[in-house]
Amino acid sequence: MRISRFHVSLAAILFISINAFADISTKYFPSNIISDWNAVNVQDNQVFDYIGQNTGILNGVTPYWDGIGQIFLFNNIGNNISVVDSQNLNPTNEFTVMAWIRTNNNSLGTQSLISKLQRNSSMSSNNIISYDATDAGGSNINSGNYTKPSFDGRYIYSISIPRSGFTSRVIRYDTYNGFNNPASWAGFTPYQLRKSNDNHWYSGYSTSVYDGRYLYFVPQYFENEPGRMHGFTLRYDTQGQLDSASSWKSFDIKSLDGMNDLVFFRDGLFDGRYVYFVGGGTKPSVGQKVARYDTTLSFDNASAWSYVAVSALVSNIGTSIYSSSIQAGNYIYLIPSSGGKFVRYDIQKSFTDPASWSTFDASNTNGSNASFNYNGGTFDGRFIYFSPSTEYSENLLRYDTTQDFTLPSAWSAYSVKEPITGQTRWRKKSYEGVGFDGRYVYFLPYYYLEYDPRFNRIWSYFGGSILRYDTTQPFTLKTSWSELAMSKVYGAKASIFDQRHLYIMGVNGYNFRAVMFRFDTAADNNYAFSLNRSNSLNDSASNFSTGPSFSISTSNGYFALNSTAAINNGWHLLTGVYDGSNMSIYLDANIIAARPASGTLNTSPANLLIGASFNNSFNYIGDLNKAEIYSRALSQTEIQKALQLSPYGSCGLNSANVCRMR
Repeated sequence: MRISRFHVSLAAILFISINAFADISTKYFPSNIISDWNAVNVQDNQVFDYIGQNTGILNGVTPYWDGIGQIFLFNNIGNNISVVDSQNLNPTNEFTVMAWIRTNNNSLGTQSLISKLQRNSSMSSNNIISYDATDAGGSNINSGNYTKPSFDGRYIYSISIPRSGFTSRVIRYDTYNGFNNPASWAGFTPYQLRKSNDNHWYSGYSTSVYDGRYLYFVPQYFENEPGRMHGFTLRYDTQGQLDSASSWKSFDIKSLDGMNDLVFFRDGLFDGRYVYFVGGGTKPSVGQKVARYDTTLSFDNASAWSYVAVSALVSNIGTSIYSSSIQAGNYIYLIPSSGGKFVRYDIQKSFTDPASWSTFDASNTNGSNASFNYNGGTFDGRFIYFSPSTEYSENLLRYDTTQDFTLPSAWSAYSVKEPITGQTRWRKKSYEGVGFDGRYVYFLPYYYLEYDPRFNRIWSYFGGSILRYDTTQPFTLKTSWSELAMSKVYGAKASIFDQRHLYIMGVNGYNFRAVMFRFDTAADNNYAFSLNRSNSLNDSASNFSTGPSFSISTSNGYFALNSTAAINNGWHLLTGVYDGSNMSIYLDANIIAARPASGTLNTSPANLLIGASFNNSFNYIGDLNKAEIYSRALSQTEIQKALQLSPYGSCGLNSANVCRMR
């Protein structure tokens, strides 16, 4: 076949055009660039640093041509690009990290884009500190035991379950300031919201739920509230002042079921649209009612609320009480604090349709017939871990979410029971709450009995030891586990995780103090930085997350910055900047969050990971064109220019999902 001069010329033009177009995003490099990892520079399983210093290894990441340029596809848990640690990947005084990303999914959780950190290989008493915030705000009121905390990206909240003669009090810790600094803590008594002729006491809540702006306090019980077991719900606007009445609203859901039985809820979570209160009810379905609020509608609109009695939707759960819950993917799991019958709801289906609900009796997992009474759970991306609470079953339970919920082999248990004899010291232990840091799962101690053979006596204590499981090792292998004594005075009441610390609310049934513990999962020389596409703030809502986050460790401490900005479908440039006195997050060259930060950046021996965090956890799901790191703080003008000169600028939500050329 004869090839004309026209065809040769056209082929040459196309070759030059395609390569020039693919290389557009590599032509603008502000000064002090360390590395640029662009999908056009892939050969076999390597991506070559355009600057020529730090080659990356592709682990399950697929490069492909999308019609505009070459991009990386991160579509599975376990995908990442790993770059071996080098001196220039540890900037000291200031730095910038950038990633051109496209996301088309609504399944969030924590997703790391660029990170350089690792976790402590062992636990030490130096990792844990505590603070007594009982007199936060100058109150000095021993108002009761405090509940599972909630985190809004900056502040950590907990509300007290008041002892007799007192009302509830909210304490709040500002994570931007020192943990042991009294000025970091504030307190507020919601009873101050009470109006004239008001028969409500604004007290008696089991926990709180954060939806990205509002904090919902889950109604439970108060001795002076009409009926005692109540449904009087409080909502706090985190954008307002804690002690301002204008920041608060209330709505009583008690009578919405026609039985005055939407009361005494034990836990709650948020799935991205709906707020759920779980474990409610005192009449035919004790501890089995779930109330749901649609956050797209007015809080005090009765039609925004719906409810179900779980026992009417699934069979054979008997008298099970559900005191906690967790979300993983598109499912919400109700965790039984009595018995071993777990319930799962598919959030993609109708709330009131029995076909949306299923149940599984895990009590005989591994043939133990002792897997029962759980309170709290956490999700590591594949497995859900449940903590054994009352009655000392001491069977740590795990469910593999890649398998069928009702398949017995999807469940496994590990017993931490100690031999009970009259000759040696032994303990019976219970736990309330579980945390996950990307590699390790932490079971948090609540209460234990200890036999002392010297006196032939059993002693009882709140507290005990944190139990840690290494997820890289077999679940039922003894050497996969380690312990660290936490307290003999305070037990744990669940926790939240700020990407470095576990914050644990202390509880003691006799010593009514507002004590919080902070456990450091990564020493300063282990944690350098992390830029996240999204960040899950509370374990109980592991699938809900806020917008982008950026965190660093310096000689002056750990600094984290969270944004509630939504990243819409399409291509975007996400940038984290630290200039020695401030840190900022930019989305498409617009500042979406900023805060003061200072100190010399800490170095970390960890490899730099793109699309994941340490131990290949918190995986990013989506496309990525390239990632860059600079040893100085880029200006907003420079970030804007980098965005404009890339073929992957800001995209709209048009049906074709075509990027605009800048």
